[in-house]
Amino acid sequence: MKVEDQLISGYLDRLEAAAKVLPHDRGRELIADVAEHLAVALDDPDVTTEADRRQVLDRLGEPEEIVRAALEDQPAAPPFSPVPPAKKSSTTKLVVIVVAAVITGIVLLGLLAVSMLLVGSTERAPEPTSISVVPPPVKSPTG
Repeated sequence: MKVEDQLISGYLDRLEAAAKVLPHDRGRELIADVAEHLAVALDDPDVTTEADRRQVLDRLGEPEEIVRAALEDQPAAPPFSPVPPAKKSSTTKLVVIVVAAVITGIVLLGLLAVSMLLVGSTERAPEPTSISVVPPPVKSPTG
């Protein structure tokens, strides 16, 4: 293995060791980004010697500093919440409004029907007509 290759692989090994403090996915992403940046920088036709390669690595900075910066950029973990708050969609809100309107309509119709029955029951019933009883004609003894 060439000295230059050992130099680059040693740098990436240090970066990988330092990145273990990051969440796994973030550490992998950081290593991939730095490796890609290194590959592009090392493909430059002006980078031909070991000194040029060292200069590329110096411009990147120490692996531990790169990881420290990544840690500072990482958002703080949100407080633990066992149940996330429910998000009400506009469809849910619309359904709730429609159901409430239908129930209100049914209640109002029921109240109207009950009031009509109550009003109808207080009306006076027609008074009974008097029936006169006419006694049958009496036959007179003379007649």
